[in-house]
Amino acid sequence: MEFIEKMRGFLLTPTKTFKAERKTSFVDAIKYGLLGLLIMAILTAIITAIFGAIDVWSITQPIGGAAGTTTLAAFFGVIVFGFIGLMLVGLWLHLWVFIFGGKQGIANTLKTVFYAYSPVYVLGWIPIVSFFANIWHLVLTVIGLTKLQKLSTGRAVGAVIVAIVIPLIIIAMLAAWAISIMGPTFLTSLTQLSTLQ
Repeated sequence: MEFIEKMRGFLLTPTKTFKAERKTSFVDAIKYGLLGLLIMAILTAIITAIFGAIDVWSITQPIGGAAGTTTLAAFFGVIVFGFIGLMLVGLWLHLWVFIFGGKQGIANTLKTVFYAYSPVYVLGWIPIVSFFANIWHLVLTVIGLTKLQKLSTGRAVGAVIVAIVIPLIIIAMLAAWAISIMGPTFLTSLTQLSTLQ
């Protein structure tokens, strides 16, 4: 019941709920996050099982256990990689929170990340809706940083934007580099294949 109340609070009254979490420990945030990831894992596994079974039985030949293996992989993948991902995101975000003036410690940034992920815990398994859940998650991250790190809204927004934009720039540069190297080789291979035919 406490988890459900917190979840409802973060989704509907985030400012008040984040204020109430100032005195709670980081361990409480981890417990909340793991429970949220468990719910997300169960829902993801159900969807994977349904669509995996459809795929196995209607598109390919029936292979016993194939859908079950995929379902288990989805279940454990959400929990394990979800937790590791949230921790890494929290550490990366804290670097920028600190640069933007956050002085309340890394635990409060990590608490913000685990709590702000609430919309994704419950809606992240739905293909299109998950996009809007992630947008709401970013809004909650900003609110959480203003309450737990005592940053101004502008500084919290700045920290979140920089934490997102820098990895995107790096990915874009790596993609451009890969295309510049692989592009000519790929085109040459295509030309050779067309001449063989």
